Amino acid sequence: MEEAKKYENEGNIEKAFAFYQKTYENSKEISEKKIVLLAIARLYEKQKRYEESLETYKKCLDLASTSQEVTMIKTKIANCYIYQKQPLLAINIYDEIIKEYPKTEFAGEAQFLKANIYHRFIKDYEKAINEYEKLIKEYPNHWSIKIPHSLQCIANCYWELKKYEDAIKIFERIITNYPNTSFEKYAKLCIEFINEYDKKGKTVPPEVIMKRMKEIGLSEGIVSVEIKDNKVITEDK
Repeated sequence: MEEAKKYENEGNIEKAFAFYQKTYENSKEISEKKIVLLAIARLYEKQKRYEESLETYKKCLDLASTSQEVTMIKTKIANCYIYQKQPLLAINIYDEIIKEYPKTEFAGEAQFLKANIYHRFIKDYEKAINEYEKLIKEYPNHWSIKIPHSLQCIANCYWELKKYEDAIKIFERIITNYPNTSFEKYAKLCIEFINEYDKKGKTVPPEVIMKRMKEIGLSEGIVSVEIKDNKVITEDK
């Protein structure tokens, strides 16, 4: 493994693959085989060789022995489908997790990611709202509900649909339930933009967005949420 990592870090990718493969073939323990397969799949993914990455992740899935391993690998498989611009296949994977591990944290995260795909990739905002609402109802302890990220997403979906009053109602809910936070500031700003620009058929100029965010203490941006390497990264800028 160390030799393979060395070649990978040096940019000698084919040699890295060769050493990973050799390590895999010489491994006797299943636990070690899983580690090597994940490293190979990750490297394929890094090289944007998604078919080979998918094949390797699926091979690793056959060796998975815990719910955590299964859901982690399936999420990586779903990510590859997203990279291949096949979001519906990714949704099928998340539906499998929800069905296999109902009412668990794994199902909650899968439900969130499913809603996010409809929202960010397919841009079916009505469907996204339904999926976010299902998340709020069935997984109240999910991180995106403890902070109002899912509510923000619902409001933003209504905004995209030009259902401005519905969006405002959700933003007002955030203002009421999360006073003195960046979420409150963001919600108030969104209502301001909707009333002053969107309802009048105008687009908010980018320079106005940046100026107003700085004025109200959101500095360079709002609370951001990013999914990277199957981890949710939040940042209050």
